[in-house]
Amino acid sequence: MLPEAESWVEHNVNLEGPLAGIPVWLKDTIAVGGFDVSVGYSCNTGKPYPKDGSLVRLLKDAGRFCHTTECINGLRLCILGAVPYVKTNLPVTLLSFESTNDVWGRCTNPHNSEFSPGGSTGGESALLAFGGGRIGIGSDVAGSVRVPAHFSGIYSLRCSTGRWPKMGMNTSMPGQEGIPSVFSPMARTMGDLAYFTRSLISMRPWKYDHTVHPIEWREDHEQDAKGKGSFRVGVMRTDGKKPTILFVFRKANHPRCRRTVACLLKSLTTSRERSSIPRARGRRRLSSATLRRSRYCLSTPQC
Repeated sequence: MLPEAESWVEHNVNLEGPLAGIPVWLKDTIAVGGFDVSVGYSCNTGKPYPKDGSLVRLLKDAGRFCHTTECINGLRLCILGAVPYVKTNLPVTLLSFESTNDVWGRCTNPHNSEFSPGGSTGGESALLAFGGGRIGIGSDVAGSVRVPAHFSGIYSLRCSTGRWPKMGMNTSMPGQEGIPSVFSPMARTMGDLAYFTRSLISMRPWKYDHTVHPIEWREDHEQDAKGKGSFRVGVMRTDGKKPTILFVFRKANHPRCRRTVACLLKSLTTSRERSSIPRARGRRRLSSATLRRSRYCLSTPQC
């Protein structure tokens, strides 16, 4: 995608857009017309998708509102001004906390090449942590943007189901809707994360994908959240009978990961009230509480 991206930058970037000229990379599950969506499988190579998925169309079809509608390889300018330029690595089947496959090879942690950058959106987290850009788009079912953020030391947001487009993609689990996948942003800073999410929602993605809820960006809610003096964060290590899912996984149970959680909790308790999640009833509540909690496990240099 690099030659196409260079052409977009030279001829088709809206320098008045909120994301003017910012390079954006995409997880290799997102359909871009003319390119493969491998999901790490060799059987998916050499089979370029004929058209863009809804998320990519959102970024391209808005070109008719910009100063030019000149086409390059059939792709038009995005009103946001962002430049998709690369697709990033992931594990075969997506169901792993690493990002290795036989098509693209092994993706390593930029802080230490002997460690994983996380998964399944590990290519995104590695590129962000390495300084290759500022914004990426991944997907998350059970931690696929949150775990890489933790492993690589960047920021991510697992958006609510139905908030971002998801049609026009490839997966190893078609039809799996028990815990729906959600495409979500990843960034180097919290400010970038909020700005990118706000900009994308302002494009009204429900006009491109019927699975997206027609909910505008609620500025009043954002300001109310910023005005709160403190937030209550719940942490559940056990339901009284067994460890939670996060602490059962061997990699998540690594001493460094446990030390990171302990360090974060200690930092939070200095300025915020600490609370514990009540005993969960049933696997579904246990899994949901664990997934909500894992978004706070961000890696820091002090940990």
